[in-house]
Amino acid sequence: MARGTGASAGIGIGKAAILREEKLVIENTGIEDAEAEKERFKSAVEQSIADVSALADDMASRIGEKEAEILNGHLMLLQDPMLTGEIENQIDNDKVCSEFAVETVCNMYADMFASMDDELMQQRAADMRDIKTRMQKILLGVQSVDVSLLPAGTILMAEDLTPSVTAGINPDNVAGIVTELGGRTSHSAILSRALEIPAVVYSFFRKPNRLGKATAMEARRMNMINFFRLSLLLIVFIPVKTNIITATNNGANK
Repeated sequence: MARGTGASAGIGIGKAAILREEKLVIENTGIEDAEAEKERFKSAVEQSIADVSALADDMASRIGEKEAEILNGHLMLLQDPMLTGEIENQIDNDKVCSEFAVETVCNMYADMFASMDDELMQQRAADMRDIKTRMQKILLGVQSVDVSLLPAGTILMAEDLTPSVTAGINPDNVAGIVTELGGRTSHSAILSRALEIPAVVYSFFRKPNRLGKATAMEARRMNMINFFRLSLLLIVFIPVKTNIITATNNGANK
């Protein structure tokens, strides 16, 4: 039995699918043409804005305008001239590639937000890292996993879920969410509650003997959460295996 924090109340039973995003390798690659590199960066920003706008519109229509405000916050960051200007200045002054400039500037702001006492500003740190990764994936040609395609009866398990990934979940197919990181007040937890998907955060689940089984999870409103495998009888009636979902530059693989 593993314990975690209840982020969204409910009970979910289904097949475990582990979301495993490949870690992006960001290198300090020098450039010769700063103007061309800045245009490359601007193109990634424009694509990010288009993608997040579509996601926010979908969330507003499916769930509500209030929940879509989280993604509208991402749009505000992407359209912030101070943020984009600093990234362009680093490309100009240090002659570094867009990916590295995005990494440096976004991490600086994320660390600043995370160090603040205000909980709302601390959430901004996760938002900043989310848009950082989105821009870098576009620049590197890495395709994100489309979680909306998960089959019905899935328990989605991940180290953590960004607001962007959580917003793309189809609640008709995902019976529960379990993450190793996060908290009840995170934007991903808020979206889980809005989607009415049971969620447990800050739960350890990587041990091999926990995988490849039908899984039951119970998320209570109090602090104590139980996350456990089904009994042998239920496993007989629900013969399932674990899916490992990864994202590569060639797309999503299972």
